Amino acid sequence: MNGTRPAGGPAPDRSAAAVVHYFSSDPLRTAQADRIARDLGLALSSIQPVLDHLVALGVLDRKTTGEGNPPVYASHVADQFLDVIERLASYFTRELEDLAGGAAVRSTTIPPAQLLTPDAPGVRSVRPVGAPVGEAQAHLHTLHARIASLEAANALLQRKNLELSFLYEASLLLASSIDLSTLGQTVVNAIVHTSRFKVRRCFVALADGDAFLFHAGHGVEPLEAEQFMFRYRARLRQCVQRGEVIVADAETLQGEANGDRGTRIIIPMVSQPPEPAYGCIVITDAEESGLTGDDVRTLTQLAELAGRSLANATLYSRSITLGMTDALTGVLNRRYLDRRLADEVKRARRMGTNVSAIIADLDHFKTVNDRYGHLEGDRLLQAVAKVIASSVRDIDVVTRFGGEEFALILPGANERDAYQVAERVRRAVQEMSFVTAAGVQLGVTISCGVAHLKDNIHTPGQLIGLADRRLLAAKRTGRNRTIASDSGVPVTAP
Repeated sequence: MNGTRPAGGPAPDRSAAAVVHYFSSDPLRTAQADRIARDLGLALSSIQPVLDHLVALGVLDRKTTGEGNPPVYASHVADQFLDVIERLASYFTRELEDLAGGAAVRSTTIPPAQLLTPDAPGVRSVRPVGAPVGEAQAHLHTLHARIASLEAANALLQRKNLELSFLYEASLLLASSIDLSTLGQTVVNAIVHTSRFKVRRCFVALADGDAFLFHAGHGVEPLEAEQFMFRYRARLRQCVQRGEVIVADAETLQGEANGDRGTRIIIPMVSQPPEPAYGCIVITDAEESGLTGDDVRTLTQLAELAGRSLANATLYSRSITLGMTDALTGVLNRRYLDRRLADEVKRARRMGTNVSAIIADLDHFKTVNDRYGHLEGDRLLQAVAKVIASSVRDIDVVTRFGGEEFALILPGANERDAYQVAERVRRAVQEMSFVTAAGVQLGVTISCGVAHLKDNIHTPGQLIGLADRRLLAAKRTGRNRTIASDSGVPVTAP
């Protein structure tokens, strides 16, 4: 159960979690779809797709009770367990019948009056009719041992059922989000709960080349986690590269005594074997009783689910970033500009804050293309994009508007703030050094138009339109200047 679903299946939601709890709370339960919906207080239309999805995953079985009757649903795992228990019960029933029947009366028999005899104070044991004393006791001991074995097997099956239910619920939670930070915290919370709160300190470390990045933690500060990752980086790399679970004390991990105490457990988050793990789960502190083998096995399965979910989320995040990034310059593209500016305008209107926009255009860019070629023009655009991005505030957004034009979104900036940012960008471009492949140094300048959200400018289109008109005014009045007012008077550098 890796969080995927068959084509056309429902997305994991609260209905899915409710159905899973419905069957895991009573593994022997069988019910029709309408009864399940009624018990959970949910609509049948929301329950039926979930039931079909769980049947496709092999979690539930759909059974037909007769022609014309609606099917009933039961836990697939419970059915298997019950089949095993029924066969074992039949076997032991036959054994008891054989013992009670006394098929062959041996030489030494026990009179019926002595069938119930005290073996110890307060204890009475039953001997099969006609069976020698020693043989009957041996059979009873064997039977008691087999019954104890059956009880142990039943307890194991119950633990397995709980383990499977937990892993399935964890897979639903991990599949419900593609946000990396949310997934990291979900993994950490699942670690604590699956260990029955025996894990007191843990964190998720993501592989970043030969280094590791702290992602989320429980009881561990980021600085402490970074120190751990630096100290034990060789073992973390071993865990990630080989997919090995490492359980060792601090001295064994480091290879030398360093004053650390306690057992460390490092579990790889393998997303696609045999590829290296996406990262690892690091447990630095647990209760003195420690984690059992069952605990470590469940955590290993959880780590595999987490690795796949984190890898999928990262792939999705990268695809979104690629879809919103200009391939040539590396800054954000026009699609992102339109979406982000609309959000910033709404936020500014709702909260009564400022937002401004700048349109910047390279001067005489066509001349560069015509004289030195389009490859040199592309190199110039890349260099200018880097200078602009390094000249704005951290909260400002730089996008490529089209051709040789760049558009900047300035959240929280009023007219004066926006003008100062535009001038800083303009001067930085003017002072940059650009040399062609042929060794020719070119002077580069830009012109800027600035617009601010006002009462008469209240939509993203109006804001960009005003900045663009002021940019054209800067071009007409000599270039290499910023215009931030409707007076038409250019504002040049001192």
